[in-house]
Amino acid sequence: MRPEAIRTAPARICRRIRVASPLRGLIQPPEQTPERVVRGSEESVLVTGGSGFIAAALIAALRTEWNVRSSQRRRGSGDLVVGALGHGADWRRALEGVATVIHLAGPSSASAPHDAIRRAIVSGTRELVEQATSAGVRRVIFVSSIKACAEESKGTPLREEDEPRPADVYGRAKLQAERIVLARAPLAPVVLRPPLVYAANAKGNFARFLRQLDTDLPLPFAGIENRRSLISLSSLVNAIVAVMRNESAPAGVFHLADEPAVSTTEMATLLRKGMGRPARLFHVPGFDKFGPPPLVRSLEVDSSRFCAAFDFAGSDTREGLVACGRAWREKH
Repeated sequence: MRPEAIRTAPARICRRIRVASPLRGLIQPPEQTPERVVRGSEESVLVTGGSGFIAAALIAALRTEWNVRSSQRRRGSGDLVVGALGHGADWRRALEGVATVIHLAGPSSASAPHDAIRRAIVSGTRELVEQATSAGVRRVIFVSSIKACAEESKGTPLREEDEPRPADVYGRAKLQAERIVLARAPLAPVVLRPPLVYAANAKGNFARFLRQLDTDLPLPFAGIENRRSLISLSSLVNAIVAVMRNESAPAGVFHLADEPAVSTTEMATLLRKGMGRPARLFHVPGFDKFGPPPLVRSLEVDSSRFCAAFDFAGSDTREGLVACGRAWREKH
């Protein structure tokens, strides 16, 4: 990573585009669905991983402008069942008449067995891309992960031209899947690398973090001076919509993030503020060096390339975290 690489905040160099989103604030769907304006009477979009929380928000947004169908492994309302990723999934019916595939599907947990992760991400992506190409799909948008680049940043934000150094099987599988998409997908494939996606209905580590914060107990998160890039669910959805609207944009890998990066201390304080709770954080000497890596290490992302290519600016991280904490409290 070049030490002279200087971070330029995308919000300062890109005009904020107006992206129609069905999300209220940062995470809430509207009470009524906006009237749909379809771009091309026959143009359809396939969203894989239809049962995930990102896919649900994305599908709602896309349906205001495109014909959308979704796929998942098991039967669900209005979904096409294609089978398990990497196990010979049959995408033929799902791909009929589809112009664009947005690939979100993947293992439900990064802690799944290594073989299952590689099969779902690498083999599953290969199967999808090969069948999409045969079906005449024009474009593939692959939502990968910043973990394909690295697990942490050291001094400067992660950029697309940095040499990838994924730290675990999940990151390595995502990187391999990215290369499959870029090499085999039709026309101009786009690979997006978001950091942690947060929302009140998020799963996994972020949901556990919210549950920890939603108490009156003091927590040992003071004095952590790391820098973490995040992206709100609404920003990620809006970024994908921006890609959909710009078919002439260049192919390649793009990092995504809201601005600014925040410390774990600031993240906890802002979320608790939204929950209507005092910060109540205390400092434990050495915790910033020996605490759980996801809480103490830095993972800062430079998203200026995406902002410039798609005329985009994301959300304000601080405002988003307060809104997320408020939405969590309303639901719990």
